[in-house]
Amino acid sequence: MLHRFEARGYRNLDTAVSLARCTVLIGPNNCGKSNLMRAIGFAADGARTSEQKTWAEVIRQHGGNGLVHRDAPRFGLQQVVTLRWMARFEGGEWRQELGISRGPTEPMVVTDDSTTTFPGKRALRCNFRDNYTVVSWDDVVGTALSKETFPLLGQLAPEMSSIEGLLRPSPRNYLRSQLHVSLAGLMPRRIGGTWSEEGSAKELLPDASNLAPHLKYLENEHADGLTSITTALADLLPGLSRTWVRSPEGSGATWVEFAFGKQAVPLRELSDGTVVGLLLATLLHGPRHRELVMLDEPELNLHPAWLKVVARWLQAPSAAGQVILSTHSTDLLDALTDGFRAGDVAVLRADGKFGFVNVTPAELQPFFDQGYALGDLYRVGEPVLGGWPW
Repeated sequence: MLHRFEARGYRNLDTAVSLARCTVLIGPNNCGKSNLMRAIGFAADGARTSEQKTWAEVIRQHGGNGLVHRDAPRFGLQQVVTLRWMARFEGGEWRQELGISRGPTEPMVVTDDSTTTFPGKRALRCNFRDNYTVVSWDDVVGTALSKETFPLLGQLAPEMSSIEGLLRPSPRNYLRSQLHVSLAGLMPRRIGGTWSEEGSAKELLPDASNLAPHLKYLENEHADGLTSITTALADLLPGLSRTWVRSPEGSGATWVEFAFGKQAVPLRELSDGTVVGLLLATLLHGPRHRELVMLDEPELNLHPAWLKVVARWLQAPSAAGQVILSTHSTDLLDALTDGFRAGDVAVLRADGKFGFVNVTPAELQPFFDQGYALGDLYRVGEPVLGGWPW
């Protein structure tokens, strides 16, 4: 699980925060909630550089100079962006730091240092410089008793296979299975309509535009089909007995249908909220496991009563190892209060000086003793919780 993340100089961020299995970002518009998720997504794409992309490609896809704070020096090799993160996983801990400078045309990575610690104080250290890479293996942390180095010109060398294997199950693999979805960017009417069969359906797109063909892929790949999604959705749609995907041979089209008893209803005839509910059920309780799911404003188009169910999904997702979300919903915050008080939910509030800071249950305990919930404090703009624009 991603346990700690720090971003300095990345867009408008200057922050270091602790994360939980369910982490909630709150704050006014334009405070950087989406940027913090983008920073994690950037790190995730960077974790794939050893196999798929060069750093230059990752930087270009994430906005080039747009990912650097506007006040950063324009040129030179001075490091202007620092990203650090720590993840805990079965058997050890992974720490990584990236340093980025602002070049004359686009930023470049000048530092990529990482350490994986295993039982017995064993560590794997990786140091990257552009496309030239040196990997060092230390038998004991801090003591280079047995060290091997390999020059890697943009790709893994065959000799690396045994060392790379030591990373499993590490956050370098963990970060590869992350997905960031912005509910604000969804087009529910399009998602709920009929889809032509084009492109790959194996991976769900960030805007979920290929949800129907993706569900068809999941239905075909897993023995239980979409049963887990139906079970979750039944909490929102009483009487729902089955979810399936229709794709008649020769039609070149794919769409989702629900069964309520003996009646079949196409998704396109149901509400936008139902489309969002289906998406959330797929991400949080579907047959495909993702280590990290990031959601911008999952409350959009949902009835307030549904948010109590969604809050349960977010705190105990069977299909996601960890969830990070941003929200403006007081109803959703109310439903997450018990998890926050128990230490199962982390709350990060926007802070003008530090970007984001962790809110602790102890800070809000006097309000909880009086019967207030998180949403109540958000509604009145309680300074300890933050979130209010003025």
